[in-house]
Amino acid sequence: MFSQKQWMTIAAGGVISALLYALVTRGSLGGVLLAYFCQLPLFVIGLSLGTTASVIAGAVAAAGVIAVSGVLGAFVFILVNAAPVVFLVRQGLLSRPDGNGNTEWYPPGLLGVGATLYGLGLLVVAWLWLSVSTGGIEESVRAYLGEVTSTILQGQPAEMQQALIDNVAPILPGTVALSWLVMLVINGVLGQGLVARFERNLRPSPDFAMLELPNWLTVLGAALLIGAILLPGTLGYFAKSAAFILALPFFLVGLSVIHVAARRISAGTLLLVLFYLLMLLFGWPAVFVAFFGLIEQRAGFRQKWAGAGKEE
Repeated sequence: MFSQKQWMTIAAGGVISALLYALVTRGSLGGVLLAYFCQLPLFVIGLSLGTTASVIAGAVAAAGVIAVSGVLGAFVFILVNAAPVVFLVRQGLLSRPDGNGNTEWYPPGLLGVGATLYGLGLLVVAWLWLSVSTGGIEESVRAYLGEVTSTILQGQPAEMQQALIDNVAPILPGTVALSWLVMLVINGVLGQGLVARFERNLRPSPDFAMLELPNWLTVLGAALLIGAILLPGTLGYFAKSAAFILALPFFLVGLSVIHVAARRISAGTLLLVLFYLLMLLFGWPAVFVAFFGLIEQRAGFRQKWAGAGKEE
């Protein structure tokens, strides 16, 4: 099945993933930042050795997490980190012959959709579990924020603490889930880049500049936005969180539009670097990017620019 060297590589990938994940317990900012990349070794293993290898590496990592966080911590690790990697590796390595005798690989747009649907699935699970075990997801979020604000803003007026809870509670689940999905995508792209750099990749790196989404996703996104505005109570809260998660694929399309536009400008690389820095520093440009991606689904700017480039 695997050679001895490959078995050692798989085990090493799982151990490194567990060690990175364990850095969260140290509490330092550097440790938390490094822990964000605990999925990267699993992607490297899967994209270079296959889906089965990613499953084994994920199991090794989960076994290591048990020693630090117990069985429950390992279960959370599998659900949030290992399982989505295995799912994306499995989908990403799917291929079929096209009509010209070439190999057609699973499109990157559908990989982004798959990651999004996985995130929505986790949101549904959390919503149902908290609805049964507590007063509901919104009440649980508010209770958590109440504990945090009472510690951070100790001695401050109760009105200030309550205002912070009221502002953050409606968007906390969605933003946390979206940031997790963004890191999942980043780890996947970095993993593919690494294995391709050392010529260990099982599939060619996709052209993310021409990433496309199915049309039904736009309809689902519009429905969730309407639900977030109009639905009352728990359903509206759920729709708002789900709308945040569904922003991911449109954000990726928006980024691809910006990359295609940058190719047409002489200082495009510099402008891209400045734009990414702007997003990291302020955050709000990401909303613009996602909205632009939604428009691109109908406008097709990239195809028009590509056609104009050929004419030139």
